[in-house]
Amino acid sequence: LLGHYELEVRDQSIIKLNVLYDGVDWQIGDAFDPKITCTQSKFAIKETILSKNTLVCPIVMLSAPAFYSDSPLSVISFHPLEILSGDATSGEYVVQAKFKKFWRCGFYDWKIVEIDQTGKIEMLKMPLQAGGATFAQGRFIVHPKDLNEMQIHEIVVDYKENENDPDKNFQTLCKDVADFAKEGVNCWYLMGALERDNGIVCDESTGEIQDFRRPQASPLAIIDRSVANKMLGGQRDFNRMIEQAKRLNMKIIVDCLGRVSSSRPHRKYLKTLLYTLDSDGKRALCYGADGRAV
Repeated sequence: LLGHYELEVRDQSIIKLNVLYDGVDWQIGDAFDPKITCTQSKFAIKETILSKNTLVCPIVMLSAPAFYSDSPLSVISFHPLEILSGDATSGEYVVQAKFKKFWRCGFYDWKIVEIDQTGKIEMLKMPLQAGGATFAQGRFIVHPKDLNEMQIHEIVVDYKENENDPDKNFQTLCKDVADFAKEGVNCWYLMGALERDNGIVCDESTGEIQDFRRPQASPLAIIDRSVANKMLGGQRDFNRMIEQAKRLNMKIIVDCLGRVSSSRPHRKYLKTLLYTLDSDGKRALCYGADGRAV
């Protein structure tokens, strides 16, 4: 549906896809207005909302990362809101909830509702400066607390000045770390570090790598998101580069795509790729699908 010829169908499919990503359907009515912040920053929600009746029991629903640092799950919780001020005539109320500090990186989605005496939940809205109203909801995108202190430099491992450089690899980057550190760079955003579709040729008897059939394969043609690129030195040289960066207090962020190459992905992805039926009714890969189909 993302490639449908009707614009309305494409738009609606994107909205429904976001529902799957978010784990909640709060963006069906209105899109979130995100705010950027960092971990350990104060976490509070304070908004002016509209209510047709006297506001009695406002609640904020929160979808946020689990407290356990290794958990990939988001947890939905319900919290009472403090009513700071209100005007029953205009129906405008100022409410707030305090959650101390943001505990992990991730998306913190919230939505304000009211629960009446019968237990019915009513979605509330908040006024817009330009007039009208939108649903009382939002999103905090939370980054690491030291993000503001990072001087980030983007690097494609085997590229130099936007051109492929076969002499560049993890080993040469080990030597480059010190030069960048002297210039004040304390973080690399490293692209092209993962295993790509280079076409490895191995010796049949020893299993050692002999050659690469496609040395200039795109850095975006990832075939395995858990393996350092063998053509660039593999896991051994990658680890050496990381250790050198640690000695110089430089952070490395590895660019990890949400998709893999549909031509020759690692076999572990074959059962999770998105398939469709061709004109003959046979199963075929659905090219151009959203990357998270993997």
